[in-house]
Amino acid sequence: MIESFLKLIEPYPLWARIAIVTGLIVVGAALVFGRQSITSAEAETATNATGTVYLRINGITLYPDDPDAELQIISSVNRTEYIFPSVAGVKWMKVGPAMGKKIIPLPEADSYEIWFKMNYKSGKVARAQDPITIYKSKALATNARATASIPYSGKYKLYPVKSDTASPAVVAVVSFEITQSGE
Repeated sequence: MIESFLKLIEPYPLWARIAIVTGLIVVGAALVFGRQSITSAEAETATNATGTVYLRINGITLYPDDPDAELQIISSVNRTEYIFPSVAGVKWMKVGPAMGKKIIPLPEADSYEIWFKMNYKSGKVARAQDPITIYKSKALATNARATASIPYSGKYKLYPVKSDTASPAVVAVVSFEITQSGE
């Protein structure tokens, strides 16, 4: 290959051959060493891009309080549903101080669109009116003109559903976090 290249540039004067070889060396060096610094946003993205992201459901508050209500929470993250409780043979849970937390490892993504829905054992349903989108890094959130990025802690309001439309009265609030710590 080098032999073919040397035969190709042989008819040119010495100064032209030197210029061609020098140009190739400069272009090669620029390709190898050209990117010597990264911006702080890129550094943050690289730092946050590693590690598992978790959805942690910390608790549920009912309005009005109903200690006898049995329910299940369905969280949808990027259109994948996770059900709480998720213990074999247990479909319903009572809300209260003894209620455990649910920690869900999430698949790798740049952003997480989250919805919550609550099913009562009695058949009633409550859900949110809009999803919340949380970005993996502040740099991605800034590019999307959003403010939510990991780590994120929030409360998600649920409304009763009647005829497939949500009522304006809040019936439950889900406290949750999106974090890179599974503890």
